Amino acid sequence: MASIQDKMLLENQVREFLRVLDQGSGMEIASKHLDFAKRNLVNAFDYFGEEEVTANIILFGRSRVKDKTATARDRIQEIKASMRTLLSFIDFKLGDPIAAEIISDTLSQARIALKQNMIICAVLLCRLTLEQTLRRLCDRKNIQYAQTELAGSLVQKLRKPKGIFENYVWRDIEAKLALENPVIHNDAKIDEDKVLELIIWTEKFVNQWLEGK
Repeated sequence: MASIQDKMLLENQVREFLRVLDQGSGMEIASKHLDFAKRNLVNAFDYFGEEEVTANIILFGRSRVKDKTATARDRIQEIKASMRTLLSFIDFKLGDPIAAEIISDTLSQARIALKQNMIICAVLLCRLTLEQTLRRLCDRKNIQYAQTELAGSLVQKLRKPKGIFENYVWRDIEAKLALENPVIHNDAKIDEDKVLELIIWTEKFVNQWLEGK
């Protein structure tokens, strides 16, 4: 069983790897970056469970990485999208889900991903933030949930009378999940303006329900 030190080492490795990728280093050795990214994923599967990791990050091979015509830049972009979502997932698993710096960093990463046209990555980062916010709200209300439960199940548990959400809040969240899910699974397209609206909505939701602003 992996120790907390093993998990923290992986977290730091992914963070440093992203720093290198964001600096544009080694675009000519995309295959080596891909190998390192795959090792990070294998370790994450071992440490956190393959099913949970797979449900919360972008995996390789869902878009152009399998395309023989994909350029090195295309491959690097997909690696960056995957590693951004992996880092956010590890941060949430190891840190306090309501820590302002974690929430802020994840949504900042979503904005960066959007600017780099990594649409699925940006949407998934929003979903991760929302899901962890719902977990913390369940904790505050002493509502029991399984660690593998996702946002759709969590929001149901937070409906009144046992929870805190009025029907209009619940419907708003459900609408956002309905928008996000097909995009995350690459079954639907979404334009950049809609993604930016989603990021702004998520920021407001966190501020209202966790910070009381």
